[in-house]
Amino acid sequence: MSAILLDTPARDADCYELIPTTTVAKRPPETAVEFDAPVLLLRKGRDVQLYTVDEFPCGFDGRAFAVTKDSTGEVYHVFAARNGQDSTCDCAGFTYTSNDATGGRCRHLDAITHLLSADRLEHPLAGAPVEPWPSPEQLAAEAGVALPF
Repeated sequence: MSAILLDTPARDADCYELIPTTTVAKRPPETAVEFDAPVLLLRKGRDVQLYTVDEFPCGFDGRAFAVTKDSTGEVYHVFAARNGQDSTCDCAGFTYTSNDATGGRCRHLDAITHLLSADRLEHPLAGAPVEPWPSPEQLAAEAGVALPF
């Protein structure tokens, strides 16, 4: 990541604070993420927030989550698209950054994306049988009758 120096010198003439630029398309997440299902802990500096993560079904190519802040009860809806570029969050941070070079980023989306890439969020259909409904042949065999067709 590129950095620039402050124009005004600090109190100590040899010490300058580096400020990251926003010219890089992808920036690393700045938030520490800890997860123990369904509780998510986001830590950014001294700000520590607990969230509850609930997945809900969606009709799009990706996974949808409701991330609820425990302290205030605010709910943020996060959609993690499979292609990565169509991911969204309805928080103010994502809305504020949606038109900049990063294409919209927030701590909620970064955390969910990180947990998905680390396989920490189990897919809801992971334990489902390959064939969720029994076939007509299986039902007929269980009932001890022949199929009429």
